[in-house]
Amino acid sequence: MVAAKFPFDVVVNDEDWEADKAQVQAVLLSVADVFIDHFPENQFPAVKVHRELDGQPHVKFEPTKDGEIPIWLATGGTAWSQYAYQFGHELAHIPVNMGGTTGANDWFSEALCETASIYVLKSMAKSWAKFAPVDGFPAQFHDKYSAGLINDPKRKLPGGKSLGEWYAENKDDLRTKPVNETRDLGNVVANKIYQLLEAEPSQWSAVRWVNRGVELADKPLDLYLSEWHYNAPTKHKPFVQKVAKLFEMDLMNEAELEAAIKKNLKDQAEQVNEQLSELKPEEDEEKQEDVSEEESRWMARALDLADQAVNQQSGQQQGGEQQGSQQQGGEQQGGEQQGGEQQ
Repeated sequence: MVAAKFPFDVVVNDEDWEADKAQVQAVLLSVADVFIDHFPENQFPAVKVHRELDGQPHVKFEPTKDGEIPIWLATGGTAWSQYAYQFGHELAHIPVNMGGTTGANDWFSEALCETASIYVLKSMAKSWAKFAPVDGFPAQFHDKYSAGLINDPKRKLPGGKSLGEWYAENKDDLRTKPVNETRDLGNVVANKIYQLLEAEPSQWSAVRWVNRGVELADKPLDLYLSEWHYNAPTKHKPFVQKVAKLFEMDLMNEAELEAAIKKNLKDQAEQVNEQLSELKPEEDEEKQEDVSEEESRWMARALDLADQAVNQQSGQQQGGEQQGSQQQGGEQQGGEQQGGEQQ
């Protein structure tokens, strides 16, 4: 794998953007300017931006041969607010997802990145009022675009319901359906988290630790948030507590977290064993012995992974705020994300 290139830069691919390429680059750099400063302990890899004509905006975490992270935007012309909206989302996937794991909580990562879209638009409305990198595009257009997102009725909680109640009703869809089918639901969460980050923008770098937990396909949200809280540096723990409070969830202490991880790994191993036993009929005792041996191996592996995970999290906690430097060189700790893609 090619190591990601530093320092941060935006390379605009030679395509027909229906706009001046230098202006496209200037707009995208202004997006980065209001966002990546909130990650002082991290280095962002350079990105190469392509125009997507047939699909959705997305990012791939496998660097190009020149060391850039490729991003695709489904926009063009001089729709600068739309550039900002899409690029802010995809850029946020780098600290949120790169090198991490999500599983059934992928929707939460998407909600965080949608929050970034709103945040950069609001921030650019202020920065462009002082200096706009392109002519003829009033700064208030960014404000109007973000207001449309914030005030969209589909992004608001139903009357009288808390986010915790709302999540209990919608969690099955959020956790089992593809994120492209649940964006309207995720946007409800994005608007709530935006309120927290608008009040405390210094907490943006907390998202660097959101997907640093144990790899579990069906991790419950309370365990997911508790791992985030455990792994985050001290200065970010109060923010994670506020996020958990939105969902009316109690965060686990270290002992509870260890027990929950072991239980979930054990449950995951048992599910795999059931799937293995259904693959072929057991025609003789030898096959039954094979399945039993396989089950023992999976169980032992699950408990071993739990111990490793707890030890790893303890090490991450001791590392504290120094963890941010791990992105240098295109870190890919989470195997399932290597070369992966996020929309």
